[in-house]
Amino acid sequence: EFDLQRCKALASLHGMVDAIKIHDADPKVNDLTSVQIFWYYHPNGTSFKCLRHWTQIIKSGEFRKFNYGREKNMEIYGSEEAPLIDISRIHSVPIALLCGKHDMLATPEDMRWTQAQLSGGEGEDSPLKLFKEYDYGHISFLCGKDMKYLDDVTRLIREYESK
Repeated sequence: EFDLQRCKALASLHGMVDAIKIHDADPKVNDLTSVQIFWYYHPNGTSFKCLRHWTQIIKSGEFRKFNYGREKNMEIYGSEEAPLIDISRIHSVPIALLCGKHDMLATPEDMRWTQAQLSGGEGEDSPLKLFKEYDYGHISFLCGKDMKYLDDVTRLIREYESK
């Protein structure tokens, strides 16, 4: 049985978004045993600084570098505000955006904004090689019952491994 109370306690402990947003809108698409294992080890694989940075982006609604505060920002960036990150300037790295239609954390609207920013060209000139939405939520890419999206990932890796 999925332990929602433990998830909420962990989210509160980490000062992050509500755990249910990471768990997804439709938990039936996920393997709940895998979800429990995920929450047991969370936030393994990332730092608290990354979590704080994501929180800054979510709260501000702007895609900026890490905000250290006015004084430290001035020292690091030469300005009191953390600079905006202009992802439309990315051209030489092939990118795939695999999105969950039911993702409550990286919402479909946010992913379409990212898609628009990365669509700086046509065909081979565009860094965006794949944009695809799946019937998933956020954690479904790790703990989903249906992992068929990996077929698309494998195809892209094979396509670009020789380039």
